[in-house]
Amino acid sequence: MSEKEYSFAVIGDFHYAKRKHYPKNLPGECKVIIYQWMVKHILKPMLSEIKTSCPDFIVQTGDFIEGMIKNQRKAREQLKEALELLSSAKVPVYISVGGHEKYTIPRKSYKSIVIPFLSQQLNRNIKSHYFSFDYKGDRFIFLDTQGLKKDTPQARWFEKELKNYKKRGHIFVFGHMPVFLIGRVFFSEIGFIQLMLDFLKKFPIDAYFCGHTHNQSVLVTRKEKILQIMGTAVGFLKDRLSPSEVRKMKNLPSGTSYYIPEEELIPLEETKTPLLSKHLLNYYWGYLEDTAPGWYLVKVKEKNVTVEWHFTGSGIRRVFFWENPGEVKEIKIFKEEIKKKKISKNDLNKIKSAYLYSSLWNSKGGEKEVFLNGEKIGFLPAGTFYSTQRLEIPKNKLSSINLTNQIRITNPNKEKFCIGSIYMEITLKNGVKVRSNVSQHIYATSKRWNNWKLSILRYVPPGRDIFQEINFVRN
Repeated sequence: MSEKEYSFAVIGDFHYAKRKHYPKNLPGECKVIIYQWMVKHILKPMLSEIKTSCPDFIVQTGDFIEGMIKNQRKAREQLKEALELLSSAKVPVYISVGGHEKYTIPRKSYKSIVIPFLSQQLNRNIKSHYFSFDYKGDRFIFLDTQGLKKDTPQARWFEKELKNYKKRGHIFVFGHMPVFLIGRVFFSEIGFIQLMLDFLKKFPIDAYFCGHTHNQSVLVTRKEKILQIMGTAVGFLKDRLSPSEVRKMKNLPSGTSYYIPEEELIPLEETKTPLLSKHLLNYYWGYLEDTAPGWYLVKVKEKNVTVEWHFTGSGIRRVFFWENPGEVKEIKIFKEEIKKKKISKNDLNKIKSAYLYSSLWNSKGGEKEVFLNGEKIGFLPAGTFYSTQRLEIPKNKLSSINLTNQIRITNPNKEKFCIGSIYMEITLKNGVKVRSNVSQHIYATSKRWNNWKLSILRYVPPGRDIFQEINFVRN
């Protein structure tokens, strides 16, 4: 009997877009221009890398187009071009539907373009957004995560797929939304999370692959031994950004200033309020969105599953494996990560520039003043828990920065919003960048999010000020 051995590549959010697909004066034109840049500098080189790795097939976990297109002809054109690029590695491609292709293009376009494409890959006709197939004795299940919850036709189908699998091989599940949120709180659906937790605890699923929040991250829960692998193909590579392109992206036609990361592979724990406590995890690593475009190569050899994380344009950066579901072990980190820098009190006199970062949800921005150690430094921007929201601290207020700092945020209009991931980043005159600790709580001025039952959530009555201490002192 021959030994089972094969590999497959997994690609997260793709957001294929070209400016030609959209009308003039498009709202949110900022993203379209950026995603068009990524098609050339990130997505095409990444597919070339994948082709060189010779996987048996490719899996894409949703949002493979940017969408937001009302014109039927142009929506179909974008879908076809994206599928053509995904197919350029000359192996079968399977897609788990995301929100951008499901909700932001005419539905007939997806039904008439993508469903026939998947049917051709599977060599059988499918009609729904969810499906499964077996490969060399292992089962691959693709979900439509939006609206998936208990007592729905898809939930019953999903449970049947798991129950009826008798071969005792590997089970890999793919969907767009995460079960465990890492970078963006509330950016999933409670009903979906509850269903997935039940099934992931009950059945021996090797891994759940997802995307949606544009973070690269891998975690295994300590108690249930659930493995979630999240990825994204989009992001920036510093060496491919010319000074003119940086200027263009920071001053786009929409008037939106876009943050271009100046570092690669920024660890999530340095920039995001942790939504899961470290003591609940057996294994974890993650990188901030826009800093780490990459993909996964999964190699299966009998009971052993090895996963390589490839940082686009820079090769393999992490490798981990397991033989039994949930028992993940790190093999190697291929490049030592830059350790967090420390500063002294004397360094405070050498600050060249500084920014206050925060992640906001449901915030309209504009009226919420921000104070640093009693000094007004500006207003909070609008936002929905994305990493690019930052407030530049005025030059004449840099002397207000201490090793330990008090941040105060007003809410005079009693807006119902929440805020987390508050931290400060300073650049010294010698070019060294230093980040403070990141806030450990999320503050909400409404009880609408209480049903999420997050231990890190703190309620602040509408109209009351929000206070957060951040510091540059570390143990």
